[in-house]
Amino acid sequence: MKKILFTTMGLLLFLGGCSTNKPETSTPEKAATTSTTKSSTSQSNTTKTSKSTSTEATKRSTAESSERQSTKDQSASVVAQSNTSTNTAQANQPVKSSWDASKSADLATFMQSWGQEMGQQYRSYDDHVQANYYGLQVPQDILDGKWTTVINQTPVSVEWTENGEGTADFQIVAIYSDIDHATSAGGHLYFFGFQQEQPKVLVTQQNQGNQNNYLYFKETENEKLKNEFIQLANRE
Repeated sequence: MKKILFTTMGLLLFLGGCSTNKPETSTPEKAATTSTTKSSTSQSNTTKTSKSTSTEATKRSTAESSERQSTKDQSASVVAQSNTSTNTAQANQPVKSSWDASKSADLATFMQSWGQEMGQQYRSYDDHVQANYYGLQVPQDILDGKWTTVINQTPVSVEWTENGEGTADFQIVAIYSDIDHATSAGGHLYFFGFQQEQPKVLVTQQNQGNQNNYLYFKETENEKLKNEFIQLANRE
């Protein structure tokens, strides 16, 4: 009878021990679940932080780009203002003379040697010394409007000037002619001057009048004469 009781009590103790150990097997599972949740939360926070950092970087990059563009715009504005100021200053500067007494003297020297090369003898005329060119008093009859200068079939206004500046269509700075020593080929009359601020050498060999009193000129075809005058006119 005692054996049966001991056996029964032992069985009860065994079953009780098994029941006591059950909670220990479930604790690691909870811990694992908690660990997984924390890991997920940590990853989520990391993702949010990364996104936040990326957004801030994008904002900074946009701000820096805008700042650089603003700096470029300001620089361009400064350059434009500087160019405008420079152009205004240049426009206000007085125009440098295209002709002077020194250049007139050099042209006289050239015309003497050039005339010898051409077998011609030239003399200088101006608004005080007149050439009798086939009955015309040059340049007086032209300056007085009795005769009209025509360049390439176009009538133009002319004026005598000492420095190459004026308001007429053509500014005469020098006149040369070989009319006093003309050959059978006829005399030559040269006007040295400026048309629209460009140096030009005009020549005529007209020896007859016309009902319009036009004196027809054309630009010289002699390259040596043309280039010499251009070089003198452009010399500083």
